[in-house]
Amino acid sequence: MKSFWDLMRDSMVATGAAIVIFSVGLVMLILVTAVPTGNPYIGLFTFIYLPVLVIIGGLVFFFGVIFNRPDKRRISRRLGLKKWLSAYFSPDFTKPAQRRRLTFFLVAGGLEIVVFSIGGLRLAQFMDTPQFCASCHTVMDPEYTVYQASPHARVPCVSCHIGPGAPWLVRSKITGIRQVWHTMTKTFDRPVPTPIEHLRPARETCEQCHWPQKFSGNISRTFRRYNADEKNSEQSTTLLLKVGSGEPTVAQGIHWHIAAGVWYVPVDERRQNIGWVGVDMGNNRFKEYIDPKVTPDITAEKISSDKRLMDCIDCHNRATHIFRSPGELMDIAFSRGNMAASLPFLKEQGLKALVPVNTSEQSAIAKVESISEFYKTKYPQIYADQRQEIEKSLLHLKDIVRLTTFPYMRVNWETHPDNLGHTKGLA
Repeated sequence: MKSFWDLMRDSMVATGAAIVIFSVGLVMLILVTAVPTGNPYIGLFTFIYLPVLVIIGGLVFFFGVIFNRPDKRRISRRLGLKKWLSAYFSPDFTKPAQRRRLTFFLVAGGLEIVVFSIGGLRLAQFMDTPQFCASCHTVMDPEYTVYQASPHARVPCVSCHIGPGAPWLVRSKITGIRQVWHTMTKTFDRPVPTPIEHLRPARETCEQCHWPQKFSGNISRTFRRYNADEKNSEQSTTLLLKVGSGEPTVAQGIHWHIAAGVWYVPVDERRQNIGWVGVDMGNNRFKEYIDPKVTPDITAEKISSDKRLMDCIDCHNRATHIFRSPGELMDIAFSRGNMAASLPFLKEQGLKALVPVNTSEQSAIAKVESISEFYKTKYPQIYADQRQEIEKSLLHLKDIVRLTTFPYMRVNWETHPDNLGHTKGLA
């Protein structure tokens, strides 16, 4: 009968082999079949947890084989460390058993290399998906939610946050380790602070799609606003936006700011208050503008250390993660026909339900649902005739709740100001 240690050694070999075979087989099954590895949880399981299991299983199997050699066991008890290692790790390929072990390890090692190569490639691809970026649960929930409703909803996160090239990819992964640690230990800031420090210059990322040559001429835009009165009366404003060109030689209009060398020094962490502006006028001319209110704080040392070259995201600072106010979102819904402007006081009731910020998403939805009772009581005929329109409008108001209410992360439409157009406050 085998001793306990003999059984343990046999168990290590069997257990290690079972773990490796199971993990490799499951990875291959997921890759071959149509399992949606874009799902963050399946992706993490497939490309991170299972490869780790393969490594653990290989180590268990290896040590099980090493320690399951009765011909060397007696030697190990009476020889020193050097001779013990020599006894265990000096192969003799004239013996069939040694050749079988070598063949097995070569085949198993080759299989692991193939699996890890495929898994590594898929892992790299998976880590570049928005689903992976959103897998930090409630931490990134506000950013991911509004991203899905943004003009860049089909643009992968890495296209803007990392851009092309290996150096910034490596840098982002190193930074990501710190972010993962803060998430695991729940030491992250609420809300996530902006602007992001050490972000890659926007011209190296934004201009992959929005190149300067595309900026030209003037563009007419009409903005519709709806008043909080009985008729939800519409007001239209048409603006001629002087977009101009972003090319240095012919720069004009709005994008002159990035074509020319415009530098500035913010006096707050969020870059909302500017104390100094320097402009390269060309022909070796440089103009400086200093806010009189902060003149004593603007020293030559501060300008040298804190000045920032203006780029795209200084104005387009919420190009994707746009936290719009309930009023603005309702205006958009009215103009698109998602909410019925024919329902009296609908915007007023919507603002009462959503402004100020509700303590939770559930309480906000409850307030939205109470609007139905408002029409039933105050406008029974309209409630009877336009019941379907009321339900459709309230359903869209609930969608607005999900885009504006993030109490856990302390995020709302006032926490992240939008610099585009230099407008603030509720729409």
